[in-house]
Amino acid sequence: MAARTLCTNIHRHNWVTFLLGKFFLRSKERQVSYSLYAYLRQVDDFIDEGKAGRDEYLDYIQKQRIIVHELYSNGAAADDSLLSQIIEHDRMYGHKFKACIDLMMDVFEFDARRKNNGSVSALELHSYSMNLARAYTHFLIHFVEPRYQRSENDILLAHACHLAHMIRDLMIDHDLGYINIPREDASAYALDPVIFNTVEMSRWLKKEVRRIEHLMRQGKRALCSSPMFRVKLIGLLYCFRYEVIVRQIKTVGYSLRTSYPMCFMDMMRLCGQCFAVCVKHLFQCVRI
Repeated sequence: MAARTLCTNIHRHNWVTFLLGKFFLRSKERQVSYSLYAYLRQVDDFIDEGKAGRDEYLDYIQKQRIIVHELYSNGAAADDSLLSQIIEHDRMYGHKFKACIDLMMDVFEFDARRKNNGSVSALELHSYSMNLARAYTHFLIHFVEPRYQRSENDILLAHACHLAHMIRDLMIDHDLGYINIPREDASAYALDPVIFNTVEMSRWLKKEVRRIEHLMRQGKRALCSSPMFRVKLIGLLYCFRYEVIVRQIKTVGYSLRTSYPMCFMDMMRLCGQCFAVCVKHLFQCVRI
């Protein structure tokens, strides 16, 4: 019972995720999704907000890997932990989460290794973002519409959103010890990773925004080809928050802010996009 209360509170604290979960996730598995989100959130926060050393973070992640392996191999322990609940559920339904939990451990390990250790390469950041996007897309589709047959293009939208997430949090992440600018770009654009909103940074942000918008367009095209209306709608809603962030970065001349609040016009755009998705889906059903 304690684990259930904890994961619900974590989910509600992240209110956008909570609302998407409340209205779109299948009710019989909603609590499992809350537990999964809360567990991954706890591991992430331990690394992001902790004051431990690199070796301690890596030891913690390795212990989590071992626990995951043992629970999948030997069965969940008779306790109320979040991880036991998740794996006990997953073992009954074909181990659908294990590969993605392993991917998330790779994501956490990458953060632990690079924290306070300077810049990383473009390839490393790409792999990091793709691992997270692949795991998140798998989890989201499983809980929303498990009948949907995923393709590799489905992860493009989550990848684009994570790239937007990283540029939104450049200043916050720097304070936590992460540099989310590839060392190749830092060199090519003469960027100082501790000084933001310079002319050089604006040039780099313009390049990144164009890349993110291109990936979003590709991801939306893949999403709109799906016959599953719920998948289309939740993909649109998930993406829209990051579209607002990207639009605001462009509007202020490719510079960063500390917050990106949604305005009335954003809500109107969202309503228009939802209406367009509904109309296109109806036409698609008629053609079928």
